[in-house]
Amino acid sequence: MMQHRAAHKLATRSLAALDRGISTENVAARIKFTAPADLHHDPEGYSLRCYGLETPPMRDRGQAITTWAHMALEQTEGPA
Repeated sequence: MMQHRAAHKLATRSLAALDRGISTENVAARIKFTAPADLHHDPEGYSLRCYGLETPPMRDRGQAITTWAHMALEQTEGPA
């Protein structure tokens, strides 16, 4: 339960930061500082693993963060 709450809070704050124009680099740094997260880049793209959720490879860091945040919100709130 605590992990779900933390994931929800981090996802909400990450999306809000991106909406405010904070760089994806800074949002990624906040995620890594706040949670046990791994944002990695390989030839297939960027993937973000955090709180047991992992995105498939994405074209850029922002897309990986946004996708992870939506996955976390869906898991904690249910489908939109």
